[in-house]
Amino acid sequence: MDEESRSWDIFAYGTLRRGYHNHHYVAGCPCLGAAETADAYAMYVSGGIPYLVADEPRCRIVGEVYRVDATRLPAIDALEEHPRLYCRREVPVMLAGGERRLAWVYFARRPLGAVPHGADFATFGPSRS
Repeated sequence: MDEESRSWDIFAYGTLRRGYHNHHYVAGCPCLGAAETADAYAMYVSGGIPYLVADEPRCRIVGEVYRVDATRLPAIDALEEHPRLYCRREVPVMLAGGERRLAWVYFARRPLGAVPHGADFATFGPSRS
């Protein structure tokens, strides 16, 4: 398989989700549905932006899984400033129907000034678009 025809699953837990201002990065990509991480992580929010911290297990995180292609992944990496600000890591997620699969998740180093949040960024209440 050549690089251009490859695809990857991305777990969107924040502004890439449907209804948020960065959703256009995954709009048009196949949405595999609602999901949550198989493992627990901490979510922090700073300036209306969510950050996952991998080494602080608090709860399973709620999001959506999108299948992205070789043209979309570099654009999302640039948005997330991977690997400087966020680091993309493949972790197990559970789709709403019970299927377990691996998906890329963007983790951040613990951001300064961020406040802890629960499992679902949608409950935070910032403007969705």
